[in-house]
Amino acid sequence: MSINCSLWQDNSMSVKHFAFVKFSEATEQCFLLFTLILFMFLVSLTGNALIVLAIWTNPALHTPMYFFLANLSLLEIGYTCSTIPKMLQNLLTEQGSQDSSSENSGQEKQLHLEESILQISWVMSINCSLWRDNSMSVKHFAFTKFSELTEQCWLLFSFILLMFLASLTGNALIALAIWTNSVLHTPMYFFLANLSLLEIGYTCSVIPKMLQSLVSEARGISREGCATQMFFFALFGISECYLLAAMAFDRYTAICSPLHYATRMSHGVCVHLAMVSWGVGCIVGLGQTNYIFSLDFCGPCEIDHFFCDLPPILALACGDTSHNEAAVFVVATLCISSPFLLIIASYVRILAAVLIMSSPEGRRKALSTCSSHLLVVTLFYGSASVSYLRPKSSHSPGVDKLLALFYTVVTSMLNPIIYSLRNKEVKTALWRTLGKKKL
Repeated sequence: MSINCSLWQDNSMSVKHFAFVKFSEATEQCFLLFTLILFMFLVSLTGNALIVLAIWTNPALHTPMYFFLANLSLLEIGYTCSTIPKMLQNLLTEQGSQDSSSENSGQEKQLHLEESILQISWVMSINCSLWRDNSMSVKHFAFTKFSELTEQCWLLFSFILLMFLASLTGNALIALAIWTNSVLHTPMYFFLANLSLLEIGYTCSVIPKMLQSLVSEARGISREGCATQMFFFALFGISECYLLAAMAFDRYTAICSPLHYATRMSHGVCVHLAMVSWGVGCIVGLGQTNYIFSLDFCGPCEIDHFFCDLPPILALACGDTSHNEAAVFVVATLCISSPFLLIIASYVRILAAVLIMSSPEGRRKALSTCSSHLLVVTLFYGSASVSYLRPKSSHSPGVDKLLALFYTVVTSMLNPIIYSLRNKEVKTALWRTLGKKKL
């Protein structure tokens, strides 16, 4: 669309506004460049900020050379912050003008308003009849747009992408630290490494498509793609439920039967428990996905959610789905409640054993080994229970989306933080993995 500079001139005929040239008309190219620049921008900010913090807090680095290095890092932070945020905004929005005053003409506002109305009316008119085969069953879906305001979508995109990168980095570092440090080759850290791998798969199964849907018009997904996403989401989610129960059993054995711990939690037993967790997740995920997508979908074709979750997909099925919803609810109850009851039983026995300990130091040490796991269990099961075990009448799309963001992004980001901050062995291993000495 051509830009009329006459709209941006004052009475002296001097242009008071400018506009940056659009990088590309292809939304996918802009999105790809945005993601690449944002990633490098976050890496630059984090790296330079860590250098400044390390020099400032370490007296051994209070020398002229490191003084200048700290100043260089501060300059780099200011250098990137002066240009990159506006560059990122221009890549994903139509607001490419750079203001030299706060006034805009009424004609320009009217022009943008008409263009926005035309774009919205075109995008929102999704005709499901184009996405049906000869059997009149919908073969493609589209995720509902988060907001008509581009700024809100861009803000949520940046927020989710930041947490997604933090989650990937944190969980990958924990898995790498456990794998490369022989000191951590114990049952507890074996399960923790599996948990980190599950969290990586859990987030990667839904977040990339969620990010794409937020900032581009390519919000469609095929029936097969939706089924694949649902399968992997269920696989990693159910596996995590049972893996958390295995971790609770490990803590119970370590505290209540310390003399038999080495034999009861041998490497072979740990591998079998992990395999059972992954296997149950695979079987349940495959069964649930096949059960849901064996139904017919007559329309509407818009999924009022961020990803292909069970309840919003089931709501699009044809006819009376009350029996299907009851079956899904029963399976979800069994898969969530069964391992949760095992966790509760394990911690009841642990608490009973801790209370009869004569040494206060022993009680403190026993409870400290369980605190991180308890916090992770509370976050994961709390959000999952509210999402899937509450009555259908209390469901609302807005609340469901917020809960989905919490248990797919926030909990995955917090788990490595919880385990690294509350566990000295993990912190030491992370420093060793990064090639640094423990401070």
